[in-house]
Amino acid sequence: MNAALLDADAEAMLAKPASHLHLPTARLPLELVLWHLIAEWDVEARTPHWQDLLRASLAGFEERRSSP
Repeated sequence: MNAALLDADAEAMLAKPASHLHLPTARLPLELVLWHLIAEWDVEARTPHWQDLLRASLAGFEERRSSP
């Protein structure tokens, strides 16, 4: 599912549909994407200790990351 603008007239002023817009963000660790999929989308975790594993991996994210 893609996002849509609440005001259809506003979307008409765009060069392409809102669903095709790229909204850049800061770097996002893969661990947070996985956490979101498991916690919010009911993706089955491969281990019952997934939260501990992701927390441990996230702990060093700032040290491991390259430029923003």
